[in-house]
Formats: sequence, structure tokens, C-alpha cells
Amino acid sequence: MHRKQWMDAPPAVERTCQSGGVTNHQNREGQRAAVVMSLVQSAKLSSHDPWTCLKDVLECLPTQLSSRLDELLPHNWRLT
Repeated sequence: MHRKQWMDAPPAVERTCQSGGVTNHQNREGQRAAVVMSLVQSAKLSSHDPWTCLKDVLECLPTQLSSRLDELLPHNWRLT
């Protein structure tokens, strides 16, 4: 980017250019997407329908005891 263009660039573009092209917000989105894709693949490997598994886990998660979180992992999961 030329100096004149740089001076006229909006702050978001400036931050993106300085950080190497990826903003922190985009990085967090990528990490979240990777977690969901990992859960979907793990469910498939455990012979579960990934979307049914993911929906059920997300519904159970708020009330699940922390000592029993392993029950929600794809290799231990059972439809409630």
C-alpha cells in the first residue's frame, strides 16, 4: 500500500495490514469454526449423526455437571 493510500485507509484496514492480514476477530471466528468442525468429525468417527449429536450436546451443556462433561464427548455421547 502506498503512503497516500495508507494515510486515507480506514482504521480497520490499517490494523489488518499491520497485523499481517488477519484481525483478532477473524482469528477467533476461525478458532470457533475449527472447534465445531472437529466436533462434527469426531461424531462421524463415532458413528453418530453429527448434527443430532451437536444439537443434543449444546442443549445439555448448560445444565451438565462439570464432573460429568466427559459424557458429552463424541466417543461417550448417548442421545438423551
